[in-house]
Amino acid sequence: MFVIIEHLKYPFYHTIIYNYFEDIEIQKIVNEIDNIEYQKLDDGHHTHLKNKAGSDSMCLDDVYSGRRDDSQVLFSISNIINLKLEQYVDKNPFLGYLPMTNTDLTYVQKYRNGSHYFAHSDTSVLTFLYPIHLKEFDGGQLYFTDHDYTPRLEHNSILIFPSYKTHKLKEIKSKHDGFVRYSINQRFFIQTC
Repeated sequence: MFVIIEHLKYPFYHTIIYNYFEDIEIQKIVNEIDNIEYQKLDDGHHTHLKNKAGSDSMCLDDVYSGRRDDSQVLFSISNIINLKLEQYVDKNPFLGYLPMTNTDLTYVQKYRNGSHYFAHSDTSVLTFLYPIHLKEFDGGQLYFTDHDYTPRLEHNSILIFPSYKTHKLKEIKSKHDGFVRYSINQRFFIQTC
């Protein structure tokens, strides 16, 4: 499989990368997420994540504090830098901020039938969203509320967008038990102190 990079201008500049992870890498990532001990977040995620369905959210930087090298997820997503996305600034001006960022945080959301995520914006400069589909489901689309826009996201893709854009995840509907979709959310920040 070849990595495909698509830059879109409408309704705002954003980039979608398809076929990012190798199959063996996805298996390792799913295995890690399956076996991470759930840790409740205190940063507002649970006010957004519809948790009646038993969905989970965790910050991997907290889980792997002081031992980031132990995480396949953090290792795999760090390779995004190798794509040198800033070279595409003429196609997506927001990618020009990437070399200015100096810290990132990574979150994982685990979704099952009935779960969704309320409309919100992120506090970072750029958000990279990596959806991983485990089982069949309907719904679960990322939706940008201010633009009435749903990007075409597939399993093993990455959506790169400016974090201030208000977005939500529509309700997931599935006949399967357990988690059906994972979402890795990498947020890039520019810190001055």
